[in-house]
Amino acid sequence: MEILKWCLISVIFIFEIILLIFACKTKKPILAVFLNSLSGIISIIIINLTEKYTGCHIPINPYSVGFTALYGIPAATGLLVVKFLFI
Repeated sequence: MEILKWCLISVIFIFEIILLIFACKTKKPILAVFLNSLSGIISIIIINLTEKYTGCHIPINPYSVGFTALYGIPAATGLLVVKFLFI
């Protein structure tokens, strides 16, 4: 189990480096990172606002907000997939 934890930390670190590389290749890297973070947080808010109609809810805690702020909309989608697969 310990090896799985370190593998996940390594994968997250690699994805973050890739995200920063792509952001730095744009003309405005800080704006790109900000918009990515904003889109992730807005997507998790929209998912929770439509809970009444869809039945989907992602708890708002430091981990889910940080993950979606770091990786944007794909992270929110990933949290939904994990929720439906394991809960």
